[in-house]
Amino acid sequence: MDDDRRPPGRGSWGFQVQEAHWQQRLEAVASFRAKQDRWPRSAPPAPFEERQLGQWLGTQRRDLRTRALLDHRKRQLDRLLPGWRPL
Repeated sequence: MDDDRRPPGRGSWGFQVQEAHWQQRLEAVASFRAKQDRWPRSAPPAPFEERQLGQWLGTQRRDLRTRALLDHRKRQLDRLLPGWRPL
């Protein structure tokens, strides 16, 4: 199934995720990666703001695995965050 046929912003848990909010998170993770030269951590002892970014990135990876990630989002992640996909 082509992911772009799903309603815009439809996440793997079935709730609507605002596209602007998703884009802000993507840019925040890209900024973190550029400044820190590492991926954000998703668990303590990382600061709360970093954990939010790490958890968001983990959600994108889960959505990729479960095929819930929209194609246009996958392309944006690939463009802004090379190497974001798990091996």
